[in-house]
Amino acid sequence: MRPWATVMALLAAGLVCTSSSNAADRSGSSAKSKATRSNPACDNTTHTCKTLTLEVHQDYIGQKRLKIVFDAPAGVRFVGGQWSVESEAGGANHHVHAYSEGPEAFSCEWYARKWPFGDNSVAKGYCEAEFSGTVR
Repeated sequence: MRPWATVMALLAAGLVCTSSSNAADRSGSSAKSKATRSNPACDNTTHTCKTLTLEVHQDYIGQKRLKIVFDAPAGVRFVGGQWSVESEAGGANHHVHAYSEGPEAFSCEWYARKWPFGDNSVAKGYCEAEFSGTVR
């Protein structure tokens, strides 16, 4: 069977899919997806703010990326470090990363990618950031 005929047969069987979760990925650009904004849960005794534990699944060829920017509550400035914990993972490419957005915010990104003929991908976890001040 010729290579193009194999690809056509796979397409007809629904085994090849090039779906993606954001327009930047579909266009081939490496630009980040548009972020959602939220507020983290903050603890004055440990001086850390923690995001919800979320997970992203990618069961078809392609990638999914979820980025949420967490704004500092009143009276708080993010200082020091941000870190992430990936509590469950699977597939070839996956991560949970925390990024500084300055003293007023930090972001958390969940990413999962499935390659052709690869395992489904999952990224589950949360992010934390240190703060100074007191949450009101």
